[in-house]
Amino acid sequence: MLSPSFDADNTNASGPVQKAIEIRNTLENP
Repeated sequence: MLSPSFDADNTNASGPVQKAIEIRNTLENP
């Protein structure tokens, strides 16, 4: 994670981070 307080569900995440979250969610929830 970017920091101890990083929230994976943060809708304000930057582009690359948000994309990584979307990819991770897709892999975890096919």
